[in-house]
Amino acid sequence: MLKHIQPIMNVALAVAGTLVISGAADADSIVLKNAIRLVGDVRTITLADVAEIEGPEAARFATLKIAQVTDPAAVTEICIKDVRSALEQAGVNWGAVNLSGRKVIVRPSRDGSAAAPMAMAGASLAGAKTPAPTVTAPPQPASADTLVGQEHLRGQIVARIAAGLRVDPRNLRLTFDDADAAFLDGNLNGTHVELDPQSSFNSDRIALTVRLWNDDRVQSQRTVSVQPLVLMKAATVAKDIDKDQIIAEDDLTTTEQWLAPSQVSMTVSFTQAVGRAAAKKLNAGEILRDKSIRHEALIKKGEQATVRCLVGGVAISMQAEARADGSEGDTIEFRKQGERETFRATVTGRAEAVLDLRQKDATRPATT
Repeated sequence: MLKHIQPIMNVALAVAGTLVISGAADADSIVLKNAIRLVGDVRTITLADVAEIEGPEAARFATLKIAQVTDPAAVTEICIKDVRSALEQAGVNWGAVNLSGRKVIVRPSRDGSAAAPMAMAGASLAGAKTPAPTVTAPPQPASADTLVGQEHLRGQIVARIAAGLRVDPRNLRLTFDDADAAFLDGNLNGTHVELDPQSSFNSDRIALTVRLWNDDRVQSQRTVSVQPLVLMKAATVAKDIDKDQIIAEDDLTTTEQWLAPSQVSMTVSFTQAVGRAAAKKLNAGEILRDKSIRHEALIKKGEQATVRCLVGGVAISMQAEARADGSEGDTIEFRKQGERETFRATVTGRAEAVLDLRQKDATRPATT
């Protein structure tokens, strides 16, 4: 049996020694959508607009600018290489994040918000008095608790978002675009409502395509954009804390913060922080983020760990020496005894790690 497994393991180790694996078994994911439609007068396209984002490391880049719309009336494409380049410039850790997909088709808005062609724009008259600019107050967030029980369309959208975020409506605030007000507050009159999410509910701006059905036909359709804020009890630094200092209970206080979903996943609670070492100098009044504290090292530098190498449908276990300390989810270097070359694997438990080559195999071009 061993003589059949050994060649597979040798191939796996040869590949692992030269590659930095981005497809770890428990890595966060960024999956590009096939197509999106511009909403209102939005011209800056973020990662959350073009991809489904899962996991706290990936969520850090939710608001990353991917593209700028220059012609809102034209159909454009965003390729995966453009997204990859933007993420690399922002400092993404490919050992903790998987990026997949091909391209995203960006279609113009349906609500008529695209600017009129220059040939249709009115010419200015010489000497005409320039009117004073109109200042419009930005829309204000509303408590989901006051909206969720209402029977109009806005209430149904609020209920869907609260369920998608898995939060109590009392801990949720939503900001709708004023341009959608008449559509959202209209009488449904028994119309069947279809809500089709166009982004992850953990995005800082949630887009849903709303279709109103009547007599088995779509009577109207519109894409609605909503900005959510979630109430979280966050650990806040009560007094300055030095780097590497063990955080005690009296070093912290708990404050309620209204945060965007991408920030919630990165924010640490009081119980998560107490007893951990500070990863950097922390100033009084600072909200603790996940990167502010050191997580427990499940593998120490120089220790032997069990590394499971996943190749095709085969899982092979081997012993390797850790070349650095690693907490759960960290991707660190290992070296098999008697070999000079190292490879990278993701820490999954106490003295355990995973090296997943299946993603790399799946993306390798076929040969003829």
